[in-house]
Amino acid sequence: MVCFSAGAVCFSAGAVCFSAGAVCFSAGAVCFSAGAVCFSAFTSERPRT
Repeated sequence: MVCFSAGAVCFSAGAVCFSAGAVCFSAGAVCFSAGAVCFSAFTSERPRT
C-alpha cells in the first residue's frame, strides 16, 4: 500500500511536470511563430542588393 501511494504521488508529480512542459512548449511555439513573422517582415522590408 505504501508503494502504491508513493507510485500515485510520483505519477501525479509526473503529470504536473508534463502539463507544465506542454504549457512551456506552447509558449515557445508562439514565440517561434512571432519571431518568424518578425524575421519575414525584416527580410522583406530590407532593400535587396
